[in-house]
Amino acid sequence: MRKYASYLIAAGFILVLVASALGDGSPVVQDEPIRSEQQPQTPEFAVVASVIDGDTIDLRSGERVRLIGIDTPERGESGHEAARERLAQLVLSRNVRLVRDTNDRDQYRRLLRYVYIDEVFVNELLVSEGLARQFPFGEDRMFQEQIAAAEAFAKEQNIGMWKK
Repeated sequence: MRKYASYLIAAGFILVLVASALGDGSPVVQDEPIRSEQQPQTPEFAVVASVIDGDTIDLRSGERVRLIGIDTPERGESGHEAARERLAQLVLSRNVRLVRDTNDRDQYRRLLRYVYIDEVFVNELLVSEGLARQFPFGEDRMFQEQIAAAEAFAKEQNIGMWKK
C-alpha cells in the first residue's frame, strides 16, 4: 500500500507542476494579436498599381498599403518627390512580397506591411538611402532594430535627408 501511495504522491506532484506551467486553468483570452516573432505571418504577393508617396502604394487589387516602420516627407516637403520616385522605381508594376507584423490595418484602413522585391527589403532600403526615417508603428516592430541601423548608417554617411 505504501508503494502505491508514493506513486500517487509523485503523480500528484507532476500534475501540480504541469498545471502551474500551463497557467491557472482559467480560459485564455487574448486581447492582443500574437506577435510576428512568435508566429510568422504567411507572406502575400501582389502587383503594385501606383505609388502614392514614399511610404504608400496601391495594389492592383484596389488595396492601399502603408509601409511599416518608416516615414517619408509629405507632399510639399523637401525630399517628398525623391522618396516617391525611388519607391516607384523599385516597386511600380512589379510583383511584391508583403509581410504583415502584428496589425493588419491602420486607422485609415490601409494594409500595414513590410515590402520586398525579391530579397530586397524595400522599407529598410529607403531608410538606408536617406529617403525615409525610422517610424515605429505601435506594436509593429519586427524589424525596428534593422531599420534603426539603416537610419544610423544614412546619418553617418550624410545621405539624403541627413545630408549636412
